[in-house]
Amino acid sequence: MRGSCVTFNWDAASDNQTPSGGLSYNLRVGLAPGTDDVFCGHADLSSGLRRIPGTGNAQKTLSWALKGLPDGTYYWSVQAIDTALAGSPWAGEQSVSLPTPFAPADFDQDCDVDADDLAHFVACATGPALGPPASGCGNADLDDDNDVDQSDFGLFQRCLSGPGVPADPRCADGF
Repeated sequence: MRGSCVTFNWDAASDNQTPSGGLSYNLRVGLAPGTDDVFCGHADLSSGLRRIPGTGNAQKTLSWALKGLPDGTYYWSVQAIDTALAGSPWAGEQSVSLPTPFAPADFDQDCDVDADDLAHFVACATGPALGPPASGCGNADLDDDNDVDQSDFGLFQRCLSGPGVPADPRCADGF
């Protein structure tokens, strides 16, 4: 396994004073329920009262990826931050257990398979007549047949998720 990657996702919130598109989000992740010792939420863990006047640590996105997490169970929650920088109460806490491996074609291990990963694949392409992959390109041989060719590209295409979209770690397994 090349590491673990978790993408936390949530639905857009609503607020009486701020349109949904104007809200930012604060994510907290901890090793025990009600904690933020892995990814600090910068707000009181009970009330949601903000400790830092600013946009949320997840900005205006509806997801946030953390990579390189060791195996274990993680507890997380999110809160909405309005334009007055006031935080909502924390949403209901959820948990996730690892390991969750990176997708095989996520060469840069940023949790998605995108144009950067395609550039790596293309730079490593050898074809069956040219022999084994160059140094640093062994991970592009997705079918483990000692070359980077069209069959590997087919597997790569199954993994392609796009920027910021989590890739399924099983994408090259023929599920």
